[in-house]
Amino acid sequence: MTKKSAFLAAILLVFASSLVFSANAKKSAKRPHYPARRSLIKYYPFKLNRDLTVYGHTLVGDFRLQGSTSDMLIGGQLNVRGYLNVNKKATFHSDISADKGIFEALKVSGDSTLKDLTVSGSTTLAKNSIDSNEILDATISTADIADSAISSVKLADNTIGTIATADIADGAVTFAKLSGTIALSNIADDSITAAKIAADAVGASELADNSVASANIADDSIVNADINSAAAIAYSKLNLANSITTDDIALDTIAAVDIATGAVGTLEIADGVITTTDISGTAAITDAQVSDTLTASTLTGTAVGDANIAAGAVDGGALGEIEDGTITTDDIALDTILAADIATGAVGTAEIADGVITAADLATAAKTNIVSVQIGDIALSASATTERPIFVAPQSGTVTAISFTNASNITGAVNLGTLSVERKTATATTVDSFALTSSMTAYTAVRDATPTGGTTLAVGDVYSFKYVQGSTGQALDEMLVTIEFTASD
Repeated sequence: MTKKSAFLAAILLVFASSLVFSANAKKSAKRPHYPARRSLIKYYPFKLNRDLTVYGHTLVGDFRLQGSTSDMLIGGQLNVRGYLNVNKKATFHSDISADKGIFEALKVSGDSTLKDLTVSGSTTLAKNSIDSNEILDATISTADIADSAISSVKLADNTIGTIATADIADGAVTFAKLSGTIALSNIADDSITAAKIAADAVGASELADNSVASANIADDSIVNADINSAAAIAYSKLNLANSITTDDIALDTIAAVDIATGAVGTLEIADGVITTTDISGTAAITDAQVSDTLTASTLTGTAVGDANIAAGAVDGGALGEIEDGTITTDDIALDTILAADIATGAVGTAEIADGVITAADLATAAKTNIVSVQIGDIALSASATTERPIFVAPQSGTVTAISFTNASNITGAVNLGTLSVERKTATATTVDSFALTSSMTAYTAVRDATPTGGTTLAVGDVYSFKYVQGSTGQALDEMLVTIEFTASD
């Protein structure tokens, strides 16, 4: 026996012992692990022409299980650092580690069951080795498909649903891709430009009613033939100012209603054509309209009456038409003499009837009454209130102004105080007030000509001066209050 044969027999003996032990271990509750010694089989191929069952851990080099009746059943862990070739059926009930350096090649020719196959390194599948049977239904995602890999011949007819605008690249659809007629609803608003419309393609039927505006019509392009004979163009649409001539007007067509009031002057009237019948009986012709040749002898004795004399045509005075001293009371109509007719100073006490002058006849200045009351000094006392009666109305009337005067300057500031005149009777109210937030100059009245309330005087109404000092306060120096009012009777 050669050394090589003896060495091979020893390997088979060790491997057979491992198989026998593994077979006996099937009956035990705990399966021991007996790996083959790597150093004995590292460089030699291993072949077995029968079934092989391994329930433990086996480490071999090239491993080939051949023969038409050979199956391979692995219940434990099988590490093959070389080439694993199974020509029939391989069943792995445990993990297979195929890290680079552990598996160099894995080839299973028969039906095989792999429980778990973990590839830590790089593994290359043979070209065209995976078909539809090896792919689980509904497991291929978009990321598994290369760009441009699916052509139209791979798509079944009528399988593509609605294509949205976002699915189509800009400029991708050409006219050759369109079939049938493009509906109006397919065209975006304002998307058809003039360049897209053929010359003479737009006719009357393509224009919407009232769609042609002045801006769409070329200047000087409308001729008489374009205007309908029944157009009935309104006068307001015509620009005829200063453009109608005599030639445009038919003879004897202008009636009286066509001539504006005052439009016919002397230039429009032919000389010598106005007769007596053309003059109205109420024309009120004055001397200016009558020739200087008209004299008294031309008139009948009763021809000139009041209706024939124009208003203001008869003057008085030395050069007037009225004889001096001839106008009497009977010649003057009642209520016709106005103030302008009476000379200044002409009316004296003799001309005024007794008891006829009333308050209404007097000027406002004549009816105005002024009452001034000296309040005197008021010492500074923050938040204090001082009030004194100052006036009792002697008659009915209206308060027209209130004035406050102080003997020293007051620089306006917040929280100094407020001056006021109060009506204490009837409906009590503040007639007028002045806040010391505004300044007062010494001996200069602060006058308000528009009091805001309680301005109506009644006989016996009592009025008071009131000074409410603020949180800072202000002393008053010889304060004077003046009330102006008009009497009503």
